[in-house]
Amino acid sequence: MTAPSLSIIICTYNRKDLLAKCLDSLVAQNTGIDKIEIIVVDNNSKDNTDELVMQYEKKIPCLKYVFEEKQGLSHARNRGCIETNSEYLAYLDNDAIAPQDYISNLMKVINQYSPDVMGGPIYPYYISRKPSWFKDEYEIRKHAEESGFSSTCRISGGNYIIRKEVLEDLGMFDVNLGMIGEQVKLGEERDILEKYRRVKSEEEQKTYYALECYVKHYVPARKMTVRYILGRYYRSGRAAARLKKKNPSYAIKKIVTFVPDVFHDLNKEIGAHGIQGSDYVMVLAQASVRYGNIVELLGNGIRPVFGPIVKDIFRRASVFINRILKRLLT
Repeated sequence: MTAPSLSIIICTYNRKDLLAKCLDSLVAQNTGIDKIEIIVVDNNSKDNTDELVMQYEKKIPCLKYVFEEKQGLSHARNRGCIETNSEYLAYLDNDAIAPQDYISNLMKVINQYSPDVMGGPIYPYYISRKPSWFKDEYEIRKHAEESGFSSTCRISGGNYIIRKEVLEDLGMFDVNLGMIGEQVKLGEERDILEKYRRVKSEEEQKTYYALECYVKHYVPARKMTVRYILGRYYRSGRAAARLKKKNPSYAIKKIVTFVPDVFHDLNKEIGAHGIQGSDYVMVLAQASVRYGNIVELLGNGIRPVFGPIVKDIFRRASVFINRILKRLLT
């Protein structure tokens, strides 16, 4: 039986130096580099990314450079899928560094379990000094405590593996989601996973989380600020509300419970770690997620929020009046 083929797809935009570190980590793999394809999708870079990739042609046996002029990470990811015939696609961010056994671990899981969708943790690495208050946990993307199949785990886009056929059947990545140039947007990879779980019964799903298939990603100084952290969690909250397709009236519940939920989180944190040891940044971050939920749910105005409630009041009133009339007329 022929082993499943694999393409690692790296989408990039004006990050030549980081891309070089990513490609270096793939060159340094202890096995498998000659058995897979690596595709670099250049999404309109202006920093001579093409010249950099050419320098790796002799180091990487099957390296392919593709230029995608339509701006946006989802456009680039879809182009990577189109450009390959491999059975599996592994999407790595251009700031990722893969440990030496990344490819061998990836192929072991694929050969043993044949997942439809798969992912692993992402841990941070730094060049500049971290602020004293900044914790690695703010940038760790780890969505399971043990390896195995899961019907609930999330999978981060910077270490995202999927069957090409599955991605195509789900309609590819939504080009209205995901990064567009320097504009930070989220949700394209989560959208695919949510669609997959909607069309497959829990028994049919084959989503695998592999702790051994981890990568590291670069955290620059600009991301080690409270403002950035809260902004990212806020955008995550908006993306989650959009993808879950909640009824806008759900915003009322979120608004009513917003302050109590924040104080509950704060009280729980202080109770567990004391006033001095509490992580107030994470309390604020969770509040930002809820705030993002509310803003997204209210995105179409007040009418979608209160309209269903008003209709329900009239429906209940109509039923009540009809009952009264029937009693009066009998």
